[in-house]
Amino acid sequence: MSEQALLEITAYELASYLLKNGHVEKASGLLKDLIVKDPKAVTARCVRALAQIAYECKSWPDAEALWRVASGAEPSNAEAWVKLAHSLVELGRQAEAEGCAAKAKSLMASRPKDAASSAGDDWLAGIHEQICLSFLGNALPKAADLVRMFSLPGTYLGNVTPGQNGRDRGSSLQDADIHKRLQDALTRWEAGGRMVPYLQQRGAALANDPIPGALPARKVLLVLRRYFLGRADSRLHELGVFIETSAKATGLEATFFPADPFLNPTAIQPDQQYSELDRLGRTILSTKPDLVIFDDLCNQEPPAEYITPEVYKNVFRALKEHHPFKLVSLYPDSWMTKSWFTMEFASSFLDVLWPLNFFPPATGAEIPGVKIFWAPIPYPEALFQPRSSGKDIGAAFVGSLFDYNSPRGIWLTLLKSRGIPCQLFLSTHTTSGSRAGATPEEYAAFMSRLRISVNFSARATGRKIMTGRAWESIIARALLLEEDNEEIKRFFVPFVHYVPFTSMEELQAYLSFFERHENARRAIAERAYQWFLQLFSKERIWRDLISIALR
Repeated sequence: MSEQALLEITAYELASYLLKNGHVEKASGLLKDLIVKDPKAVTARCVRALAQIAYECKSWPDAEALWRVASGAEPSNAEAWVKLAHSLVELGRQAEAEGCAAKAKSLMASRPKDAASSAGDDWLAGIHEQICLSFLGNALPKAADLVRMFSLPGTYLGNVTPGQNGRDRGSSLQDADIHKRLQDALTRWEAGGRMVPYLQQRGAALANDPIPGALPARKVLLVLRRYFLGRADSRLHELGVFIETSAKATGLEATFFPADPFLNPTAIQPDQQYSELDRLGRTILSTKPDLVIFDDLCNQEPPAEYITPEVYKNVFRALKEHHPFKLVSLYPDSWMTKSWFTMEFASSFLDVLWPLNFFPPATGAEIPGVKIFWAPIPYPEALFQPRSSGKDIGAAFVGSLFDYNSPRGIWLTLLKSRGIPCQLFLSTHTTSGSRAGATPEEYAAFMSRLRISVNFSARATGRKIMTGRAWESIIARALLLEEDNEEIKRFFVPFVHYVPFTSMEELQAYLSFFERHENARRAIAERAYQWFLQLFSKERIWRDLISIALR
């Protein structure tokens, strides 16, 4: 191996290590030095690595120049053409960008049909983010152009918008086709004994016991988030409010302890966090709860001077020696990779792991010795009951748009740019930032006004999850139109309790149909609500959780 080749490999591996550990400038400097030293001897992968750094840092002139070199060196590299095209868009060179995007589409279309699309989705992550930012910045034409230009075959964006290159199964849906889907699904469900995976796992006895008896007298300490951003100028988080309200409504003796100091450690001084942990310990010893439910236990990312996961483990083990109780940790965002490692660690001293989304353990194996309760939170259904105004909002999307759910920006751009009759109620985490209400109670009342609730399940990581909004839509007796995902199928049946969609054309067809067929809309929404009451009522969830924890 030549000295130059060894130098190139060493520089590339070192740059990769620096990038992985967050040292972007050092990695960039190393690669630039290598290229300047002998441009002709540098391999394409070093150019790609430097181009990627410039692209992720949004240094568009550098990114454009480097991706142009990369695409010239490797004309069949679709990623280089995608990112060159996007860099040109950001530089305002639209005509050039169109040609490069067309080249990327051609290359993607020529790939084998069974080729994995994950790489293409990774390439488009930055474009998803820019679509999101453009939509939020009221730059709808730019957002729509990005959606159109980068709808690559086999990618998430391409699957959302297949109709632009021809008719798809959504755009050709007729009323008779939709009626048939609904009727066939209902017939199969009834013939199959009205079962879902959740019911099979929990036991068929649930189906024959729709109204659970009174809950046994239990003390529950709820260590839950109070605010969205961990501070009083942000909105109250509905998670804590709904769980506390439902616990008291079912007769449990519930005490609330704010978890914000533990979830947002950088918002307070280290000594204050230790003081709060001490106060929590004293609260446990004085109230003597049967259950302690801790929000996202150990899942914060504190600097070294803050409480570490080992501290939590030692403290809770010591507390249990003084007063036996069952420790449950609720993980609202268990779809996030960092949560998988946290849950595996916490399982060493937890009694029950309560993830709201399915999660593959980080090791790829089942977590031994811990009870897993994959179920929704207990909702206070009374807050979602229709008011005197009735259902005065037709079809609507209610929710946030941030980097972690940036794929939503694609759908929202298409809904708005195409003038599809679906109202958009974007929310933020501040007290004045949501048209759907500033408090959890106002939000629940707002949801009860919807006839049709449109919900999107994709996350920036590529995962599709069942969000809290899906549950809340069903409780509010709105027809749920849900972006197709596997999680919801564990609890509800497609076309029986909700209607799944996979493309914009399909969503548009369903919106049109249910706006014109009120009886069909109402039948699905009511069937879903009754199913929810039977399997997932607050009484049912609390009884199941207590039973699992104490047995």
